[in-house]
Amino acid sequence: MNIFGLTFKLSIVLLLNVVGVETYARSSKIDSAVVKVANDSAYMNKNEGRISVIVVMEPVEPLLTSGWVEPSPAEVQYHLIKRTAEKQWEMRSLVNQWVTNQYGPSVKNYMFLWSTNTLIVEASPEAIWEMAEMPVVNRVLLDERVAMTQPVERVPVTAPDKQDEVFTYGLQRIRIPEVRSQHPDITGEGVIVGILDTGLDPNHPEVAGKMIAWRDFISDKEQAYDDNGHGTHVAGTIAGEGSGGTQIGVAPRVKLVIGKIFSGSGFSSAGAILRGMEWVANPDRKFNSSLRPRVINNSWGGGMRSDIRQDPFAQQVVNWVQLQIFPAFAAGNSGRSGAGSIGSPAGLPMAFAVGATNANDELADFSSRGPVRIIDFEGKNRTYIKPDVSAPGHQVYSSMPNGKYARMSGTSMATPHLAGAVALIYQLRPDLSVEQMTRILMDSSEDLGEAGKDNHFGAGRLDVVKALEAASRI
Repeated sequence: MNIFGLTFKLSIVLLLNVVGVETYARSSKIDSAVVKVANDSAYMNKNEGRISVIVVMEPVEPLLTSGWVEPSPAEVQYHLIKRTAEKQWEMRSLVNQWVTNQYGPSVKNYMFLWSTNTLIVEASPEAIWEMAEMPVVNRVLLDERVAMTQPVERVPVTAPDKQDEVFTYGLQRIRIPEVRSQHPDITGEGVIVGILDTGLDPNHPEVAGKMIAWRDFISDKEQAYDDNGHGTHVAGTIAGEGSGGTQIGVAPRVKLVIGKIFSGSGFSSAGAILRGMEWVANPDRKFNSSLRPRVINNSWGGGMRSDIRQDPFAQQVVNWVQLQIFPAFAAGNSGRSGAGSIGSPAGLPMAFAVGATNANDELADFSSRGPVRIIDFEGKNRTYIKPDVSAPGHQVYSSMPNGKYARMSGTSMATPHLAGAVALIYQLRPDLSVEQMTRILMDSSEDLGEAGKDNHFGAGRLDVVKALEAASRI
C-alpha cells in the first residue's frame, strides 16, 4: 500500500478513536472518487501526494429585496462577496494556516470563489479529511476531467442550402426576418452576451470586432483563438453579421465576452469551468462592471447530481440570476436515452434549458428530455418539467474558424438562437428581470407536442416576434 493511501486510512482510524462514530458518518461528504485516487499510488506520486478537489460549502442565502427597489448588480455582487467571505472565514483561516506551516497537511494552488461558496484546491488526504469534517462543507468532489457535449453532426460546407439562402432556416423558424422588417432597429445594439465555450476566431468576418473581453482558462493565452470550432459556430448564430451572404446571426449588433473553458479536443475540468463562470459574471472585476453580460450562452453540460446542494454549478447559476444575468443552457444530446436525460446545469431549476428542433418543427431525436428529479436546497424532493423551450438545433449553418462555415447538430446549436433572442428583448426592455424574461419566453413560444409545457419541447419552439410583443406590453 502506498504511504498516502495508508495515511488516509490511518486518519480515519485516528478520527474514529478521537471523536467517535458520529464524525465517521460525516465522512460520506467525501466523494468516492476522491477516496479512490487517494489510494492510487500512480496518481498520488504524479501529484506529489495531493489531490485536486472542489470543496462545496453551504449555499449563501439569496438576497432579499427591500421595498419596491431591486438591488443593482453592483449591490448584489458586494453583498455576495461579503456573505460568502463570512461563510468561508473558518475555512480560509485553516487553509492559510496550512500554507504558512511547512509541517502537517499540505495544500497548493487554492482559490476561493465568491460566485459560489466553493474552494478549488490541491490538498493532501489529511487536509481533505479535516476540511470535510467542517460543518460548513456539504461535499468534497474530485476536480475531474470534463468532456464537452459534442455535436451530433459536424459537416464543413462551402455554401448554404436553398432553405438557408437569405436567412438560415433557424432564423426563419424563430421569425427573425419578420423582426428585421417590423423592428429594424432591434439588432442587439448595446447588449453584452457572454459565451463559455471553446473560444472564438475573432477575425472571422461574421464576428470581427464584436469581442470586448477574453479569458483563456485552458492555456492562459492572451490572444483569442478557437482550436475546436464549436465556440465560433455558437458565436455566429448569436452575432453573425451575414458577411457570407446569408444571415446567420440572431442579434448581429451585440458585443461578446468570451471565456474559453474547453480545449481543442473538447475537454476541461470542473474547476476551470467554475472559474470561467465566475469570471464571465464580472470580466473587469469592478462592482459597476461595464462588461457584465445580460445573458450567458452555455452550450455544454454533464451529469445531474440528485442533491443540488452538492452541485458546485447550482450556486453559480443562482447568483447569475441574482446579478440579473440570464442563464441559457443546452439541454443536452442524450435524448435517445429517453426520459430523464437532461443533465446539469441545464436541469437545475434556476437554469433555462433549451431543447432542439429541426426544420420541420419536429423534436430532434437527440434532444435531451425531462422530467428532472432532484433534492433542492431545502432538502426537499422535487420533480419538474424540462426543457424550458426549444429552438432550431438540427443542421444549423454557422461560422467556423479561418473564415469557414459548417453545419452542426445539437442542443448546443439551439441555445445560441435563444441567447440571441434574449439579447434582442433586452435591447427593447433593458429593465426586465430574469424572472420576467423567463415568463415572456415560455408564454410566447409556439406550443408543439402535448398541450402546455412538456418534457420534450418545453413550453414550445421559440417565437421572437411574439416575445417582443409580450415584452412591450409589460
